[in-house]
Amino acid sequence: MIGEGTQKIGSNAFYQCTSLKNVILPDSVAEIGDRCFEGCQALENVRLSAGLKIIENYAFADCHMTQTLVLPEGVTNIYSYAFNNFQGEKIVLPDSL
Repeated sequence: MIGEGTQKIGSNAFYQCTSLKNVILPDSVAEIGDRCFEGCQALENVRLSAGLKIIENYAFADCHMTQTLVLPEGVTNIYSYAFNNFQGEKIVLPDSL
């Protein structure tokens, strides 16, 4: 569980956690670090923070998801290869990009 007040999920935090299914980020999270969820191939539900601004390099690379990934309004930066080889229903981009 990621606690309210957390501002950044660090690089490689969940790198290749192949059994990770659900991710719920508190609204305080503004940044997802490099390769944070790379290789997570069992994702079913991901709820991103309403306060999310930055998604760093390869953050969701090689992820497999069964649902749509919705990026919240307010995201301003998506770094190189953040969704490289992402496999999911679709990614919904906010108007803020």
